[in-house]
Amino acid sequence: MTVGSVTNKLREGVRRAVILSTPNLRLRSVSGLHPASFEALHGLSGVEVATLDLAAFDHLRFLQQQYPEWRSKFSHPRYKKLVELSATFHLLDIAPSHCYVDAAGGCFTFIGSLSARRKILHDRFVSARLRTALAGKNVEFLESPAESIPLPDGSVDRISCHHSFEHFQGDSDTGFILEVQRLLAPGGRACIVPIFLAQKYYEIVDSVRVPRFDPAAERLYDPTSPFPGGRFSGRFARVYDLEAFTRRVLQHIDRSRITVRVLEIRDGDKSLPEKSLPCHRTDPVIDFPYRVLVLDKN
Repeated sequence: MTVGSVTNKLREGVRRAVILSTPNLRLRSVSGLHPASFEALHGLSGVEVATLDLAAFDHLRFLQQQYPEWRSKFSHPRYKKLVELSATFHLLDIAPSHCYVDAAGGCFTFIGSLSARRKILHDRFVSARLRTALAGKNVEFLESPAESIPLPDGSVDRISCHHSFEHFQGDSDTGFILEVQRLLAPGGRACIVPIFLAQKYYEIVDSVRVPRFDPAAERLYDPTSPFPGGRFSGRFARVYDLEAFTRRVLQHIDRSRITVRVLEIRDGDKSLPEKSLPCHRTDPVIDFPYRVLVLDKN
């Protein structure tokens, strides 16, 4: 092992120790990262803005039936990752006749517990650990960039994207939106959660080596933050303001074929995830509440 590689490992170890002790030091103090208000979302042209009521009973039933292993991975049933999985499960309403793609699937997925005609876990790289965990559950694995998924036009009934869209670098966010429209069959639906809509447009990084992709975005560097995802997610996350979201996402949706909704996740009048939970104590304010982008193909 070279001196350089030892130094890099030591730096990474120090960085992880800081994240575990005091994460998001800068992100928690940036006022522009406050989420765009629910009322402001109604200014998005041609978009239905509404709420998704994720009642406690429905959420707990999802965990029991579709994700019973949650207790070994999370400290609270309302942890934000579990909220996003539950939201897409309820919105997609996956039937046995459907072809379902969990795009940029990552480590956490309910795909193994589903009954569907075809189940595809997609990511740029699918780990051996995840392949082993899903072995024997009739799941296919597909590796490719998110903007170029090698499946035929109109061949997919349901698509989810969980906590990955914000990490798409360059113009991959726009490319993925175009790819979803190509893949969806008539009557198909895609859900992307969360969609981070803030008061300002940021590219957030935890390394100075990550390039700037959109000159219109303000660059925000926080080496203490897990929000950019570390090496696993390219050390990058994008948080839109409404203008950037319109320019990079909404303007690339064919409204003659696709109905667009933005839903805010709630339990009655309480926004989800719940910032007050101890497991969310050090998270940045942009994590609350979660919004879902829903695309329905006519």
